[in-house]
Amino acid sequence: MDDLLMRVCAYLGEDPANVINPRVEGDEFVLIACHGIKGNPKYRVRLVDLPPEPEPDPEPDATDAARALAAEHDLDLHSIAGSGADGRVLVRDVRALIDKED
Repeated sequence: MDDLLMRVCAYLGEDPANVINPRVEGDEFVLIACHGIKGNPKYRVRLVDLPPEPEPDPEPDATDAARALAAEHDLDLHSIAGSGADGRVLVRDVRALIDKED
């Protein structure tokens, strides 16, 4: 429900912190935006009108050894600039980040 609320609020341009009583009714998402004024707007958004969920970032190209080392140090490969061919993350790239953090 939280992901859906975030998508609907982004679609409407509303701050999720201002939303009260969000719920799904049939094929619609219903919410009230509380702006501290009389006559708060009530929205009904058809779920089919929402833009599709964004695709997750593809896993960066990396050598198996670089992946293993990054996982061992709980590092996100997306945060490592690869120096290999076509930006491939190499062991030396992971080691450089580890050394920088120490």
